[in-house]
Order: sequence, then structure tokens, then C-alpha cells
Amino acid sequence: MTSEILIRRYDKAFDLYDSNGNGYVEEADLKRLQGQFLAIFGESPTSARAAELAALWGDYWQGLLTMMDHAAMAGSAVKSGGRGMPGSPMTMPATTDCSPRL
Repeated sequence: MTSEILIRRYDKAFDLYDSNGNGYVEEADLKRLQGQFLAIFGESPTSARAAELAALWGDYWQGLLTMMDHAAMAGSAVKSGGRGMPGSPMTMPATTDCSPRL
């Protein structure tokens, strides 16, 4: 697979997670995706299943943070300067709080 195809795939995946289109993947983006997921399956956001899902999405968010550069971990992922540099599609800005809020 050529690097251009990989870059497009990384960009597409990033854009799916960046639900508000601000160029960052933040915890709020995952919460929006979680809400959309619940709506698709007709699940009440206050149900026990929704609470279980929130816990799983929280674990997923923490996993994403763990995968990022620990030295710069700050609570959101941003596309690298070259829009998805091969081998490093996301980096962490040092300007936001990374405390869990689920």
C-alpha cells in the first residue's frame, strides 16, 4: 500500500473521530459518537446499558491517550503538521486537560 493511500486512510479515520471538525480528537468527540451510537440502536442515554457503554468508551479514550506520546499527553489528539505523516498520524498538543470526565 502506498504512503499516499495510508495518509488518506489515516485522515479519514481521524476525521470520523473528530466529530466537531476542529482538527482535534477530544474526549467530547467520543462522547458525541457514543450518543450517536446509542441513538442508532434506540437506547436511552440514561439506561443501564448506556452506563456500561460510557464506561467502555471511557476505557477506549484512556487507551487512545496511552497510545499517544506520553511526554506530550494533554487530552486530545491532533493531526500532525503534514496531515497524517506516515508512521505518526497523530500527536498530542500540550494545551488541554486530560482528566477523565465520563
